Amino acid sequence: MTVLGEAMRRLRREYAAGEKTPTLEKLEPFVDPINNRELPSYEQVASELQISLSAVKTLIYRLPRQYTGFLREEVGRTVSDPREIDDEIHALCRALIASEGRLSP
Repeated sequence: MTVLGEAMRRLRREYAAGEKTPTLEKLEPFVDPINNRELPSYEQVASELQISLSAVKTLIYRLPRQYTGFLREEVGRTVSDPREIDDEIHALCRALIASEGRLSP
């Protein structure tokens, strides 16, 4: 949970640095691995952010890649060999799946 949280904090800092915190707040449910909330529609997000539907789709497409990049970097700090990163991420995914319903956002 620590590496997931740190990856999200880094994503938040990046958006804050670009003065795009409100954008991330609307998009975060699409990337949060333990999201228990119902996802808003793309149309709803577009309306709230006052951007086009295609812009929302692009942002939602890019956001998980940004988050994953930060997650890989954070996991990389916990292993002695970079070749172990994928195995660690798979183990993390298995743990999240096993704990489904017992985690709170």
